[in-house]
Amino acid sequence: MIVTKLSLRKLSYDTRLKELRLWSLEDRRKRADLIEVYKMTRGLSVVDFNKFFLYWIYILLPVDTVGS
Repeated sequence: MIVTKLSLRKLSYDTRLKELRLWSLEDRRKRADLIEVYKMTRGLSVVDFNKFFLYWIYILLPVDTVGS
C-alpha cells in the first residue's frame, strides 16, 4: 500500500504508527533501555552496572533513609 504524506496528516499518531508499522517513541525508548541493561549485565557497556543502580537507589530513596 502506498501512503502519501498528505493522507497521513489526517490520521492520529497511533493510526499512523500502525499504517507505517512503526513503534511508538515510548516503546523505542523502553527497548533501548532494555538493551542497555542487557549490555551492562554482560560487561559490554561503558556504564558500570553496579554504579548505575547504586546511583538510582540514592535518587529514589528519601534523603533521611540514605546511609541508615
